[in-house]
Amino acid sequence: MTDRPPALDETLIRTAPRALPHLSEFAEKLLSTVSESGTVIPLDTGWILFSQGDPGGSLYTVLSGQLRVYKRLEDGSEIELRRPGPGESLGELALIDGGARCETAEALTPCQLFALSREAFLAALPQSPGLLSTVLKNLVDHVRTTTEQLLRTELEQRALRAEMELEKFRALAQMVAGVAHEIHTPIGTVNTAASIIRQRIGSIAASAPETASLADFGDVREAVDLMTANIQRAHRLIATFKQLSASHCVDPREALSLIALVEDVLSLFAINARHAHLDIHVVNGLHDGATWIGYRGILTQILLNLLSNAERYAYPGGGGGAVEIRVAETTGKREALFVMSVRDFGRGIPAEELKRVFEPFYTTGRDKGGTGLGLAIVQNLVTARLKGTVDVVSRLNDGTAVTVTFPKTVPE
Repeated sequence: MTDRPPALDETLIRTAPRALPHLSEFAEKLLSTVSESGTVIPLDTGWILFSQGDPGGSLYTVLSGQLRVYKRLEDGSEIELRRPGPGESLGELALIDGGARCETAEALTPCQLFALSREAFLAALPQSPGLLSTVLKNLVDHVRTTTEQLLRTELEQRALRAEMELEKFRALAQMVAGVAHEIHTPIGTVNTAASIIRQRIGSIAASAPETASLADFGDVREAVDLMTANIQRAHRLIATFKQLSASHCVDPREALSLIALVEDVLSLFAINARHAHLDIHVVNGLHDGATWIGYRGILTQILLNLLSNAERYAYPGGGGGAVEIRVAETTGKREALFVMSVRDFGRGIPAEELKRVFEPFYTTGRDKGGTGLGLAIVQNLVTARLKGTVDVVSRLNDGTAVTVTFPKTVPE
């Protein structure tokens, strides 16, 4: 936004009233009266014409340029209602009742608008009752459009919340399958090692004590070490599963090692990574002892969704490839932050699709099992629960990077 308003178009000033759909049909005397009472207002790109909650009192008609009209919800999100252009009007409701603005209007391009005050509008009504009819018609059209938009948004939000609940159970089922598979391997190794011990002990017992060599006992020690290591691995997997699965039901805010949480999620995603031939590397940019105070289950779900996206879309054809997870620290304007990015080096996302990746139900991978809710859920969890931000950068055939930034201490 600049400090100096853009220059007025003198031609528009002279012809403004005749160019307005709700005035042009009226008599020359009325046009003269309205012209004297109204003003032409210039707006530069990014300027706010009025904000939600501001006192009303004028009807605006766009002479040139385009504006964006949106409503801010209680959770801080915005809903775009319409984009009025030349010949379209805004502010009818406040014009009629004199109440506060219920929406915000921002200039998308340099604009010029004709403003008619409420006093001038009321003064013109006795000369032309049709003026009120025209304004009311515009108002009804806008109310209908706004109502449909709000209803559509509410339905999308409800569907998204329901899908998020289902996603928790899907993630839990994925973890159950991964843990079951991972436990099977170490337990099988333990059984093999136990079999070796039994065989060696049997061999020693069958021979005379004086013929037993140190090598026999070395094999036994090696087998015992193998058993111990794999039993510990199984124990860690089971403990991680219990911790993460419990956090999906009751997710307490706690002090966590962020890098340890990432490694826990990767151990549970291991079976999917092997099947998709993903080579996942973690780059740890945290200082020793870095602690995150947040919610284990929420960040687990975010990371699983991002890894699942890489599994499904990054490397078509099943050839697999590299996935890099970077965890680092930074400082924001008000607080210390963690930054976690998940990057692949695969097919990338075309520019026309990239701008829609956070839209609920938008997907190009329906045939691969995609629901179009993965990144929508990620964005919802990051912004609403972790009070952070999420950004996607991608170039065609050069991979995709999803970066999540969130406070080191997440507010309760």
